[in-house]
Amino acid sequence: MKKFNIIMLNIVSLNKNFVSIILMSLTFGTILLLPSYNWAATCIDSKISDYSYLLSFHAHTPENSQPQNHKIYLAGSNDGLSWTLIDNFEPISGSVPELVYYNNAIYIFHTGQKHVAKLNDCLEVIEENSVSLSSSTDSGGYVDPSLIVSEQDLYLFYLPGIIGQDPASCSSFPCVKAIHSAIANNSNLTSFTQSPGDRVNVTLNSGGMSDPEIVKRADGTYLLYLSSGSNVWLFTSSALNGEYVSPDGAKNRVISNNSGGVPGAIALDNNDVWLYVSKNINGKEVIRRAVITNGVEPADDADFITVIDNTISPDFSDTTSVSSPSIIKSPYNDDSSNETELCSAGDATQPSPLANHQVYRAYSNDAYSFTAENRLLLAPASVPDGFIGVDGKFWFYFVNGEPGHHGIFAAKESDTGVFEIVDCVKIDGKFNGNAVDPDVVKLTDGRYRLFFFEGNFVSPPTPGQGSGHPIYSAISDNGLDYTLEQKVIEVEGVTDPSVVQLPDGTWLMALAQGTTNKVLLAKSTNGYEFTLTGVEFSAGGIPELGVMPDGTVRIYMSKSFISKDKGNTWTQESDRFIPGADPSLVKMPDNSYVMLYKKIDNGLNSYVTLTDSSAPFQIPSGGYVEVKGSTGGNIVKIAPNSNVIFKNENAPNIIVFQQEAAKFIVYKSGNTVYLASSDNTTLSIEAKDVAQTIYFTDGSLSVFMNGERILFGVGENEQEITEASSAIDNIDVTKIFIAPIINVQPKNITDYLILTDKSPIFPVPYGAYTKIFGSSGKNTIYVESGGKATCDNFAGSNEISIQSSISDCSVYRFGATLYLTGKNGTYIRVQATLTPQTLRFSDAKFSLAIVDNKVMLGKQEITKTSMPIIK
Repeated sequence: MKKFNIIMLNIVSLNKNFVSIILMSLTFGTILLLPSYNWAATCIDSKISDYSYLLSFHAHTPENSQPQNHKIYLAGSNDGLSWTLIDNFEPISGSVPELVYYNNAIYIFHTGQKHVAKLNDCLEVIEENSVSLSSSTDSGGYVDPSLIVSEQDLYLFYLPGIIGQDPASCSSFPCVKAIHSAIANNSNLTSFTQSPGDRVNVTLNSGGMSDPEIVKRADGTYLLYLSSGSNVWLFTSSALNGEYVSPDGAKNRVISNNSGGVPGAIALDNNDVWLYVSKNINGKEVIRRAVITNGVEPADDADFITVIDNTISPDFSDTTSVSSPSIIKSPYNDDSSNETELCSAGDATQPSPLANHQVYRAYSNDAYSFTAENRLLLAPASVPDGFIGVDGKFWFYFVNGEPGHHGIFAAKESDTGVFEIVDCVKIDGKFNGNAVDPDVVKLTDGRYRLFFFEGNFVSPPTPGQGSGHPIYSAISDNGLDYTLEQKVIEVEGVTDPSVVQLPDGTWLMALAQGTTNKVLLAKSTNGYEFTLTGVEFSAGGIPELGVMPDGTVRIYMSKSFISKDKGNTWTQESDRFIPGADPSLVKMPDNSYVMLYKKIDNGLNSYVTLTDSSAPFQIPSGGYVEVKGSTGGNIVKIAPNSNVIFKNENAPNIIVFQQEAAKFIVYKSGNTVYLASSDNTTLSIEAKDVAQTIYFTDGSLSVFMNGERILFGVGENEQEITEASSAIDNIDVTKIFIAPIINVQPKNITDYLILTDKSPIFPVPYGAYTKIFGSSGKNTIYVESGGKATCDNFAGSNEISIQSSISDCSVYRFGATLYLTGKNGTYIRVQATLTPQTLRFSDAKFSLAIVDNKVMLGKQEITKTSMPIIK
């Protein structure tokens, strides 16, 4: 039982919307442009991918038994039984650690002075923050945190703290103890909002209750384990934020009876649970494990075996206690994932025509009006088709754009909202690289019927084959292993079938006919033999059929139509938002709708996210950059021969061009305004009610919405922007851009930059603190005097130019990460890898690399002690 209170403080954090934009940008940039990139970095010692499981715990000696004297450690294992201490994780002060993997990072929550630590891929702490509760009735804060991810949100289960009193017990009996939950308010996890009600409450006549551990079983139900002395109690619920009750009704289900408390747990695919507990044996605590059948069956003391004690570290004494385990599956070493080496088809040495295809998603409550999520789900991937899998998770099929893997694959959504490739789809036990354009229907008996087009993508045409395009069907119990049924129709030039079963049991199929740019309809009484109906659409596009709750049928293409007579006649619907190409409609269990769709990479080579603290950000020549602004407004300077897509967050931003206004034309599409110059500089920016100021070298003007009109200019001579391009008629020549004076260098990161192999050289000026994410290839940046940069995923032969002499700089390392500081405020953090990287100073250049397990800058070994650079 843990006895430590956290007094919660009001923490001022970044705007919630801004943080979510950062995370979407990271996901978007990484998956979109680096499909083969692995976040696991080159490390001197351990890294995430070395282990299948990670476990945190705290340790102390008898003389340091108070929680404020505890130290948190990290261990790794490949079987959950044999654990190795991870040496390059520097122990942190804190108690009651809880591990969680969320938004592509591992966090340790605990009850130290800082409440959450973020780890990098080398299992080093890279960031620490305090955590607060908002909208909370728990004035004493929280203790004993347990974290779980659900629907892309992070939930905290906890025991309410009581200032000056042991929160696990009572000053008098009987008393009621409760477990509460809260949801993260922001993506840096510094603030949580308490959820209404109790997750569980227990009347105590003696003793105490503490240390919740929340677990989701494979069947979708939730288990909540609680500690009471050396016992573990169990409560269950079908809803994460619902009421948890004992499986035995009124009495507490005892899972561990005097076999250990302070539980940590992980659910297996078969619904069993590995339960880890802490127990005092011979005067010191050890960590034990038992396998709990279905997660609910009590275990005998003999079922628990000791897996971690003081012998895990040579630095621990004979009296050291280890306690409070928390276990997660390593995100980069998942033994349950299926390898795709056997899913090969096509020439792996040749680029795929689908290499720049990407899958996105939109939401709707009525299958009519959709809101785009604007988050990349998977790439390179094309022709998505979504469905609910046998495990209840959201899946989709897609045609793989990786060279050498052409054909239909399946991906599913993880608990963190990330889509992971599960396996290729096999038909009669084999992967068919010529099978494409998947469309699946779940039958009333729970099986899946897959319709697909078979072409000649990875093999030459069969001799004597005609010009018809065959569409086939196959049947499966699990959605991965199919048995071929038969060819259901063959029509010249058709692809991309979409099939629905109508309420009367008949079937309707839509087919894209690219040779005529039409969509054809076919029907069937049994789902096996289809014939054309004669109904055609000239709207074009890849079709998607959907049956609505009232029995009407909707077809989505470049336009949408609806039919009230089983597809015989159709009425075009009013213009509205249809998210993108290759749509796939999925009705969700809650009766809402998801539409998957395809985008094609438009050539972006860099991505920027700004904050309210950002200095004027410079877009260099050659940049094709998506910029996400903050809620407070930003300044963006655009060099000639660069292209910028600016997402302005409805704030008063300033855009600065280095050309005169006469070089530009202006036009609009919807609410988006486009400026294009004769020397290949372009800007797209959405007009809002808040005016955006555009500076040229010879003056300025504003762009803003006025009702339904978009106006551009100043004063009485404002010009209305239309779809037709026009010259810029009116600027205010009295207002020339003057850069703000920056006197104080930032202490925190002000902007985020994602690079690709095609990114130009980006500057990091004085006044900027930029977090830069590199690509798998070479990246080059230029850090001006006083600029600050943290460089993540700089794994290739990168180059960092530094506007300082080596005499002005000193260096040290932590793990494999090099830290460089300059007298003028220059700061650079970059990880050394086995691949040499170049650090170019004003008076010398050096190679940074790991050589013989040492971090070397030229011929100089870098240690944890700060040192000057030796030429």
